[in-house]
Amino acid sequence: MTGRHEGPHRLPKFGAILHPGKGRGRREAPSAGSDLDVGTVLRRSAGRQRLASILFALIAATAAVYLVGAPRLQSTAYDRALGDELRSATQSQRDLTFALTPQSAGFVEGVDGGEGPGGGVGAPFTMVDDAVRRALGSDRDLVGTPTFAAQSQPFSAAPEGVRTAAEPQQVVLRVQDQLDTHVTWTSGTSPGEATDTRLIDDNVRRRARVMPVGVSEAVASALGIKVGQVLVLGAVNSLPGGVRDTVHVIVSGTFRPRDPGDAFWQPEPQLLDVAAIPSPQGGSVRRGALVLPLESYPALTDTLQGFQLQEFSPMGSSALTHTWRYTVREDLTRADATRLEKATGRLASSVELTRLPERPTLITDVPGLVQRYLRSLTSTSVVTSFASAGITALAIIVLMLTALVATAGKLRELTLMTARGASTRNVLTVALVGPLTWGVAGVAVASGLAVLLLDGTTPWSSWLQVGLVVAAPAIAIAVLALGHVRDATTGRVGTSHLVRAARRVVAEVALITLAVLAVVTVRSRGEVISGGQTDWYAALAPVLVAAAAAVVVFRLLPAPLRALSRWAGRGKGYVPFLGLARTSRSSTTSGLPLLALVVGASVLTVLASIFVTIGQQRTESAYLMVGADVRVDAVRIDPQDVAALSSRPGVQAVAPAHIDSNAQIAGAVVSTGQRARSLTVIALDPAKYSSVIAGTPLDTGQAPLDAGPDRIPVWLSDGASVGDEIELELGGTHVPATVTMVDPRFARVTGGRTVTTGFVPFDQLADRVAIQPTSVYVRASPEASTDLMTASRTDRAALGELETGAASAREIVDESAARALPSFVTRLYAVAAALASILAFLAVVLLLIASRPERRQLLLRLRTMGVPRAAEARLLGVEVLPLLATAVLVGAAVGVAAPVLVSSALDLGAYTTGPRPTLTPRWSVGAAAAGAAFLLAVLALVVEHLRTRRASLGEHLRGGESA
Repeated sequence: MTGRHEGPHRLPKFGAILHPGKGRGRREAPSAGSDLDVGTVLRRSAGRQRLASILFALIAATAAVYLVGAPRLQSTAYDRALGDELRSATQSQRDLTFALTPQSAGFVEGVDGGEGPGGGVGAPFTMVDDAVRRALGSDRDLVGTPTFAAQSQPFSAAPEGVRTAAEPQQVVLRVQDQLDTHVTWTSGTSPGEATDTRLIDDNVRRRARVMPVGVSEAVASALGIKVGQVLVLGAVNSLPGGVRDTVHVIVSGTFRPRDPGDAFWQPEPQLLDVAAIPSPQGGSVRRGALVLPLESYPALTDTLQGFQLQEFSPMGSSALTHTWRYTVREDLTRADATRLEKATGRLASSVELTRLPERPTLITDVPGLVQRYLRSLTSTSVVTSFASAGITALAIIVLMLTALVATAGKLRELTLMTARGASTRNVLTVALVGPLTWGVAGVAVASGLAVLLLDGTTPWSSWLQVGLVVAAPAIAIAVLALGHVRDATTGRVGTSHLVRAARRVVAEVALITLAVLAVVTVRSRGEVISGGQTDWYAALAPVLVAAAAAVVVFRLLPAPLRALSRWAGRGKGYVPFLGLARTSRSSTTSGLPLLALVVGASVLTVLASIFVTIGQQRTESAYLMVGADVRVDAVRIDPQDVAALSSRPGVQAVAPAHIDSNAQIAGAVVSTGQRARSLTVIALDPAKYSSVIAGTPLDTGQAPLDAGPDRIPVWLSDGASVGDEIELELGGTHVPATVTMVDPRFARVTGGRTVTTGFVPFDQLADRVAIQPTSVYVRASPEASTDLMTASRTDRAALGELETGAASAREIVDESAARALPSFVTRLYAVAAALASILAFLAVVLLLIASRPERRQLLLRLRTMGVPRAAEARLLGVEVLPLLATAVLVGAAVGVAAPVLVSSALDLGAYTTGPRPTLTPRWSVGAAAAGAAFLLAVLALVVEHLRTRRASLGEHLRGGESA
């Protein structure tokens, strides 16, 4: 057998391999350097690897949608978050309000000092508004239409002809513009300009104006005011009609607000309802507001001349407090935040306002709100970067695994191509075209749809991540294909194995080093990162730690598995021995699938831990702010108020309390050395309060009361140790106390920061300091909590005559969860956790697919030996479950520890309505995540077993050993 082999067994040329239907009868094949028809290769690959192509395209497209869509949704959430910040602030914080009570400057032109009505003085509203508009310049679009008002001091009020009212009552006169656009007049008419005068005989006969006023239905009903009635207003604590200093008004109409929740009413709630003002003689005095139009300002200033404090200046009457209110628009976006902050700064130092005869005072906290908003954006970008980095890394690993599994079926073809003279370019074309092409198409389509359907912007870093999702599998395919072809054609298999082993060791050491450095980076730069400097290397720390843990565990795992296999070999059954023996070998050869499962379980646990932490900390912060399910605040809480609250449906327990936010710990604390520090003291009945907070995050159990002689017990949130003897200073009175309990749950949250708080028994403190209850803590059902909050807004008298407001922990939780940034972050983490679960499941599926040919050969051989099919499932479980369980446990353990390792870089305070929470290991979440991942792995095993059972023994025998 010498010479050329021209018989029928001659190997086909390279061109015939790629184009089997072409060139029949032709002896010449395409040259080795000829280019391939990519379309033909793509069609052949799609036919042979349809499942791998679809899977690769779906994974790549899903990752692209997440990486492109999430930043776009994030940017829209950023825009809406500024409105949330403004809406959650008080009116004095979010508005640009100028206030002025003019200084006395004597009488000015336009004022008649005679006995009859004079001309009064003009309102300064236009003068100041023009100056403000000039100062704002092009930023005037940041604020809405301004509202102007001028309000008097309180007057005592009584109907004309009544020297002493049946019940003491007070009113304030308020000049208010834009009233008609916010109300519906239910009786009478809107008050007009004061033109009528009458002869008044209040010991001195004089002619005076009668000012037409309007009043809300609620105020009119509470004070007994009727349309057409003339009221005589006098100085507080004087008898109306007994002195000359009186103002006469006539009620021209009553109104009902079109929207009681409109911010228009917030500066003066007494326009809509009466307020109860504590009386020095005991009880309370009801006070409401009477409203006048702007046209009545000059007449009002003339009418007020009789009061001793009344004088005029070029800026109006000194008897009135003037306000110019510019409401910042709530539809502003992120791009407007810096403009708003700069515009507020210009107003604070504007020369235009300085040129006025008197400069009004700017009252606002807009710069603080903007800074808080910007801090929440920076913390959100860091928090989302950890989720994005984890999903990107996991998607890359699973895509690489999918690509390698698909490429493994082409290796023999690639080797044959190289042997027949194919160029490297053609080999790479055949290797890369296929799943990768469909993946690139899927990424392009998914990214395009995300850009078209979602508003917002996608930063360059997200597009870089999308590029990595496509490029990493391509690099893996090229390395695998070229390495296999080189080894097969050069015959350096032995050397190649040694080199690969050395490279693997170097890579594993490098990976462990990178993980350690990432953790060190996060721990050392955590505060800088949480301040807004996103560090993607630090964001990859959980993934790198999971990968390093996987490398270490699966390097050490074969030894105990081999020991278990030898122990199982001494038994009678062959399944444990054979399965564990194969497990010990596959633990080192299935590195990438197991790595994907470890990283998937880790990412799932990290995301779930942070998701749960946000929810729990939001609830805890709300209860730390309120102190119970509901807290009702008042100027004074009387016993009948407590009884009324207790009798409301759904109210389960109440505890009246006195709250002093200006107390101090006097002197030094022995255990800490700290000297005088501020303290919020809450005095209440410990037994009643324990029943109120039972079952809530504040539940601390029964606090000890034994404080020693002449001392009262105090339970502190921090700043001391049990047994310390301290002195509490309340209103200048020093009260000796002994610290009998220290628990962080005693703290209270005010303005987003934690305040040191001390609880003392009410009766013991009342023996030493004159105090009375000012709040009531209420334990109530969700429905009762809602009813209490509704009553506080619409009918305060139902909760107590002196009630000033109420707060609900459940309402705070719901409002916080509905805000743009918290809702976005929680939804993003929920979606990311779902993606991590799916990718972990696919990693298990790909692990089984990669080992399927060898395992199927073994099972079919066992069938020829008469092994029952029932043993196949046990063999599959013994072989794969130890690896899967180990991977899941390692990933879950890393996921539990990872949030603690990176806690210095994660500030979740923007989503919990409170201070920055401390991240702690959440083992229950880790167990749940591990259980979920393991169930997914078992599901993949069941699917694989059902598929294997369909394998035909006859086809295997006919096909031979290599079938």
